[in-house]
Amino acid sequence: MVNIVDALKGYVTSELVSKAAGAFGEDASGITKAASSLIPTILGGMVNKSTDTSAFGSIFNMLQDKQNEGWMDNLGGLIGGGNLAQNDPKDIAGGLMGNLFGSKVGGIIDLVSSLAGVKKSSSSGLLGMVGPLVMSYLGRKIRKEGMDAFGLSKFLGGQSANIASALPAGMGDLIGFGKGIGSDARKTVSNVSSSAKAAASTAASTVSTAASTATKHVESNSGGGGNKWLWPLLLAALAAGAFYFTKGCETPAVPDVTEQMDKVKDAAGDVAGTVGDAAGSVADAAGDAAGAVAGAAEGAVDAAGNVVEGAVDAAGNAVDAAGNAIGSLGAFFKKKLANGIELNIPENGIESQLLSFIDGGDALDANKWFNFDRLTFATGSANLDMDKSGDQLNSMAEIMKGYEGLKVKLGGYTDNTGNEAANLTLSQNRADAVKAALVAKGVAADRIETEGYGIAHPIGDNATPEGRAMNRRIAIKVTAK
Repeated sequence: MVNIVDALKGYVTSELVSKAAGAFGEDASGITKAASSLIPTILGGMVNKSTDTSAFGSIFNMLQDKQNEGWMDNLGGLIGGGNLAQNDPKDIAGGLMGNLFGSKVGGIIDLVSSLAGVKKSSSSGLLGMVGPLVMSYLGRKIRKEGMDAFGLSKFLGGQSANIASALPAGMGDLIGFGKGIGSDARKTVSNVSSSAKAAASTAASTVSTAASTATKHVESNSGGGGNKWLWPLLLAALAAGAFYFTKGCETPAVPDVTEQMDKVKDAAGDVAGTVGDAAGSVADAAGDAAGAVAGAAEGAVDAAGNVVEGAVDAAGNAVDAAGNAIGSLGAFFKKKLANGIELNIPENGIESQLLSFIDGGDALDANKWFNFDRLTFATGSANLDMDKSGDQLNSMAEIMKGYEGLKVKLGGYTDNTGNEAANLTLSQNRADAVKAALVAKGVAADRIETEGYGIAHPIGDNATPEGRAMNRRIAIKVTAK
């Protein structure tokens, strides 16, 4: 399947970028970054709306209008041709932006401008080119493939992963892209996993009961003849069944038991005289084997118990460590800012430290940094976990908005694990992601600088897990107050 983001980026040629850069007075690299940010953003807005039948129906009607078809052939003529940030009613693409994002359009422009390093007016003007490009591309696809609204919705949904990977840092949170999708998927996986575990547990219990009954039968008949020699075979079959159910929850082919038992009985009649004397020995051996299996099972249970106990201890230690870390921040309290906004922050957290410095008489200090203490990133990436980081980012954004003269610098740091150059890039990307999140919450981009320092300036011992965790951080420094 074609990657729609890459396909649309292919229309933003070097000639088109050069023309836009000249028209807006920007560098070509900034125009490229801005356009590359706007394309997945618009597509992400469409995916979001695809779950709203009424809203998406209106969008679909706009896309299939034939008057949009020629826009892709004249993108250069659309540069600077409208102010979509103001949702100009004379511009159809402007109407699309309004339908997709409403009041968030301004925030989108601010964030794109910040990340691409271009003026807000340039980002706004580029929407006048990128918006029609997306509409024209999808309009042609609708007509060529005879799509209805449901078909388009399905197509866009299938492109969600491509769109998500192309969204710039902070944009997903700003436009609410994918909200609930991950949660629904996790619930589905959890339900399937629980059902599988329950089925495996039931099957294992059934096999165990059958094995126990068979063993008792062998033991009760260990002194006589008959067909006791069949029971070791049955025990082996049951043991194999238990292995399949408990190890893989797979469904092996099931033989016709009745047919097989009939054949065994016929064979038993033919050889009964020959095996009569050996039956008792076989039964004894089966009893010994059953005892050995039981002993091994008991040992396995003991070993499993030790593993579980160790895991519980480890989990307890982790919980204790997390509790200690949270406890070191102190109790949460209400702090009202001069603009009337009330924050709920920990007494020893970065917010309290930063406010004390801002309100105090201390002069600016180039070496005075404050470490964020409630930010979480996905391992090895610059993706913020907003469920865990959102409260602190909200508080920091309110502080920035409450002190209008405040300017800051964000520093990103890593531990010394892995490639040094990659760590430097990761630290910069993480600092940029925090800036993007603050800009998305209404802080002007020109009030925040960022720099990635990689493994430099450690505050913990990289030889220990605890020290490495301390070194993986984002810090903030006041540059104006």
